[in-house]
Amino acid sequence: MTYRTWTLLFAATLAALAFVVGNSTKRKPDLYRQLPRSRSFGTVLGVICLFWSLDLVLPMLEGNLERYHGLARAMVPVLAILCYFYLDYLFARSLGGFVVLCVNAMLHAAFVVNLPLRPLYAIVSYIVAIGGMVAVASPWLFRDLLQRSAKEARWRMAWAGGLGGLAVFYAVFAFIR
Repeated sequence: MTYRTWTLLFAATLAALAFVVGNSTKRKPDLYRQLPRSRSFGTVLGVICLFWSLDLVLPMLEGNLERYHGLARAMVPVLAILCYFYLDYLFARSLGGFVVLCVNAMLHAAFVVNLPLRPLYAIVSYIVAIGGMVAVASPWLFRDLLQRSAKEARWRMAWAGGLGGLAVFYAVFAFIR
């Protein structure tokens, strides 16, 4: 995919997340109990992340390690099944992994096109990636964010505005070249 496609895809993801935090937490106050632990959404997004990670890992297995390509491919469905049964907060963790993978792809694509203001783009992207890593490592923080957003309009507007601002930032950068 191209730089513009990656950046617009990520901007759309952030906009959808801003919508969920800003609108859905108000309409469905129990969303904080259901969404972070959603096995169905988490499994779908997790399998996407696992296959994406496999695509990144296979080129690293070269030389004598090429014989492990089949094992690595076989591990994806096994890991998906194990994650489904043994991981709690599956959607929050999958979303964090998706964010980290998207930022990786966007930064690579931005480097290739020699983007103006690339240091600003990189700094913001690394901050977003750290947020994704926190979601993977501490997914209950995502639940707490949704819970506070459901109870307090100030939190809801701050997080929805911040995520919406990031979506606009990336959408604007998608067309700068």
